[in-house]
Amino acid sequence: MLARHGRERVIAALARVSQTSPASIEEAVMEFERSNLNRRRKPQKSLQSILADLKISNKRTSDLLNEVASLLEAKILFPNRHEIIAFLRKHGIDKSRAKSRGDLLPQLLKVLSSLDETQLRDILDAASRAGESDYSLLANKIMGKPPDRIR
Repeated sequence: MLARHGRERVIAALARVSQTSPASIEEAVMEFERSNLNRRRKPQKSLQSILADLKISNKRTSDLLNEVASLLEAKILFPNRHEIIAFLRKHGIDKSRAKSRGDLLPQLLKVLSSLDETQLRDILDAASRAGESDYSLLANKIMGKPPDRIR
């Protein structure tokens, strides 16, 4: 309505309908805008700062987790929310109500930090093999190419 009729006309119409002054309507709108600013989401921590908070003592594990974090940022590893939820469920954590992929990343990194080096290497190897898009994998499957000829 504001874009179509203009702020002043909308406030004047609201004041007429509610039988109050335009100044009180304007004040109510300003109060709503201020309260809405306070409700905005706080910025998410970077994956590197989350890893630093985990305080991993093993250097090799830390290096592997940094590599995993870079793949997570590039959305090569666990590219969508549903994959992260499935992984967390396998490890006994139910986060199905998370609103976004970003909300799940701290918990995912915590679980990944609890894995040993061989498990992390397996995850990284699987991510490097999964470098092709879903569409190309589907096309290769439709065309009947065997899995060893896909790449």
